[in-house]
Amino acid sequence: MRHHSRKSNGNPDEAPNRRPMCAIKRIVRGLAHRFDVSRGVVIASFVAGFMFVPLLTLLVLGTAWLWVDDQGKFEHRVSRAADRARTVYDRTFGSPTPRVADVETVMSDPIPEFPNLRKQFENLQSRTGAIEAYASSEDFRLHREFKKI
Repeated sequence: MRHHSRKSNGNPDEAPNRRPMCAIKRIVRGLAHRFDVSRGVVIASFVAGFMFVPLLTLLVLGTAWLWVDDQGKFEHRVSRAADRARTVYDRTFGSPTPRVADVETVMSDPIPEFPNLRKQFENLQSRTGAIEAYASSEDFRLHREFKKI
């Protein structure tokens, strides 16, 4: 039986026997490559998504389509939009959003002392230790055997 070769769609870069890659295939390959997973995982994720949350999955599919077509351009647009949103937030609420340096300064501050909490914690820790010692003792096993009888 003879196989007929497919004709080209007029694209000079396209080989005569090859079909152009469809959008869904491009999306699946791009996402699989980006997240370093197999294409089957990406397909299964979209199928499960369409079964349980079709509207959100359609939104993710559209976003992935934009991202796969031109990754650098899409990421640049998202970064610019985040910067604009941060600027609007700063103007609206008057306090700037915390930056990395601010967060590191807060995190490096020494831990305040809470003497009452420390006493309560030590008390609870000693009580827990006593309960653990009792639960692992022969007396506990003996009491449990008596309860069964």
